[in-house]
Amino acid sequence: MHMDPISPSLTGLAVIVLGMAIIMGRARLPLINAYIIAGVVIGPEVLNLVSDGETIRRLGEVGLILLLFFLGMELSLPRLATNWRVSVLGTIGQILATVLAFGAPARVYRGRAPDEGIASRSHPRDIHPIL
Repeated sequence: MHMDPISPSLTGLAVIVLGMAIIMGRARLPLINAYIIAGVVIGPEVLNLVSDGETIRRLGEVGLILLLFFLGMELSLPRLATNWRVSVLGTIGQILATVLAFGAPARVYRGRAPDEGIASRSHPRDIHPIL
């Protein structure tokens, strides 16, 4: 029988997360803290249970999926419907802040004017990543 190489890491992570969840529950802290601390503990900086870059990437993807799942479980649609202005205005504000904080300086840094887009390049070989 062939076993996926991520299975032992995932099992170790589950045991550590369960332990951290019990501790965080008794301390009345959010469970997200348990997930973050467990990720630090299992990673290459503390216990080094997971040191392979590919495995860390895969576990990160699983963690992101679980995080989004749990956020969805906590989302209250009636409360969101009554406070829709906060969500919409907050989203628009964050998008504008990100574009202003990172987009324009990055284009200036690359020697381009802020209004010059990628589409104005003449050939695909002329398109370079920002960093």
